Amino acid sequence: MLYAGFGRASSSSPEALLGTPTTAHILGGCVMGENRYTGVINNKGQVFGYENMYVCDGSAISANPGVNPSLSIK
Repeated sequence: MLYAGFGRASSSSPEALLGTPTTAHILGGCVMGENRYTGVINNKGQVFGYENMYVCDGSAISANPGVNPSLSIK
């Protein structure tokens, strides 16, 4: 019987067979571009069309890095 806050530990096939960690933490969404027609932000993280609005989180990462973000937490 499972209660709220408890779960069952498991891993995916690539993790178990290849020793490669996987993640469901999808990043990205704010593509960097030259202008508002080719992206959401510029190379400084400024959002096109919005004064003083910056993106400085995982949204600016262009693709999923393929590893679990928790591996970088010490």
